[in-house]
Amino acid sequence: MSITKAMTLLVAELEAGEVPQPLAQSFTLATVWADLARLAGEPVPVAVAAIVGAALDATVEPVPTVARWLALD
Repeated sequence: MSITKAMTLLVAELEAGEVPQPLAQSFTLATVWADLARLAGEPVPVAVAAIVGAALDATVEPVPTVARWLALD
């Protein structure tokens, strides 16, 4: 997979996940590496997983999502 293809897939995924203007966002190299490895079907290196996992552990509880097809009352 080319770098351009991987980045195109990553940007599309971020946009679908409602990240506004993903090309203008700031991300750590570890999160980009982990996402690109996942998109390419490759294992995430241990050092990268340790950093990304630590970042995930430090986040607050996830916000529940509502399926887009459900009407909001």
